[in-house]
Amino acid sequence: MKEKTRQLNEQNKEKMRQEWGTDDPIKVLFLREERKQKRLSLISIGMTDRIVEELCGVPDRRNQTITSSHVHEQWVYVTYPRFITKRQEFKYSEDMVTFDYLFHEKTYLYFEDRVLTVIQKEK
Repeated sequence: MKEKTRQLNEQNKEKMRQEWGTDDPIKVLFLREERKQKRLSLISIGMTDRIVEELCGVPDRRNQTITSSHVHEQWVYVTYPRFITKRQEFKYSEDMVTFDYLFHEKTYLYFEDRVLTVIQKEK
């Protein structure tokens, strides 16, 4: 059992190294947040829901309203900009991660019939 767990941990570390260039899970969190913020900055009104999902990934929350004539969706993406900006100021530690995750921003995307019509940012 311990050997199987060790093998799985090594496989996961290797996957992280291949995708992110590091096997440090805290650094991977930083890199994921940077990627997410960059991709969210590329979206624009008129994009389809498929293009947005390919670009930004699956939203953190998805709400849907169906009326007699339209389908409205709200997608919510949560980002942690302070988590990213403070990384040079501190050594990587669980305490810092927990603290900085308290500060977040939400991006709300509104779709009508699968086309992006509104981008709203909460800061």
